[in-house]
This record gives sequence, C-alpha cells and structure tokens, in this order.
Amino acid sequence: MIISNTGLKIEQEEYKDENELQALIFEHPELIGEEGAELVSIAREVNTSAGRIDVLTITTNGTITLVEVKLGRNGQSRREVLAQILDYISELTNYSYFKLNAATNEELGKVVDGFENNAELPRIIEDNLKNGLVRLVIVVDESNDDLRRLVEFVARHTYLRVDLIEIKKYL
Repeated sequence: MIISNTGLKIEQEEYKDENELQALIFEHPELIGEEGAELVSIAREVNTSAGRIDVLTITTNGTITLVEVKLGRNGQSRREVLAQILDYISELTNYSYFKLNAATNEELGKVVDGFENNAELPRIIEDNLKNGLVRLVIVVDESNDDLRRLVEFVARHTYLRVDLIEIKKYL
C-alpha cells in the first residue's frame, strides 16, 4: 500500500526484529493506549519464572498492562503468543507489588512515586495482580485469522482483557 499526504510515496517496511517494535512501544506507550487512560512505560524484558515480559506499562489508576510483541514472520505469532501471555498473567497473580517492583529493578516504584495517588497504588496494583485484573496486549506487525479468532474468543468468553494491536512500519 502506498500512503501519501504530501505527494511523496510512503511505503511499508518490515521491522528489522522484534526488539525494534518493542522499543517503539516502550518509547510511545500511547500507541497501545486506550482513550481516557494514560499509559506509562515501566520496563522492558521483565524477567519472571514464566519468561520475559516484553513491555510492562501502568495507568495512573494502577492497571498493569503486559505487552508481548511478535512479528508476523515469527511462527509464534499465531496460537503460541496467546498461550505465552496467559502464562505471564498466571505467574503474576502470585506476585506482590514488591516482587513485581523487584522484577522491574525498582522501576515500578519510581513510576508509582510520580503519581498523585502513590500511597494507595501499591495495594491497588497488588489486588489487581492477585485477581488477574491486568490488561494483556499482543502487538504484531501483521496479524492472522487464527490469532484474531483466538483473541476474540478469550475477550468474549472470559473476564480477561486481551487486545490484539497491529502496528505497521512505514518509510
């Protein structure tokens, strides 16, 4: 597809790797945000016993978002990515605020300290984690029918909040 608003051709390009797309989301969390909820990036490559969470963000009201990034050319961008992000949330339901803060090398605490309601947020975050009230976001450069179908099923038939977001790169 060619896109232009100045008469110059803008063409789609592939991301060189998943790290490039991860960095973009970390630097610009508004790309995956929701209206009325400001997302603030906490950390990338957060180590858990279930694996590394690509990007971790938070809203000012204490809602954590786990982001898993996959490129369409990665075979895991199909069903496996949904299982992967569900594994992360199942692991985090066992985390306290302090354990998550430690996993982010204290970055969570630094971000929370900057919020107006910072005194109550650790308890809110911990309650949200324990109850699985975390937003799960799968970011791909190109989605496929299988992944869309699975994400829609989980969204319709569970209380889990799973979003699938496509972010393409253009020159």
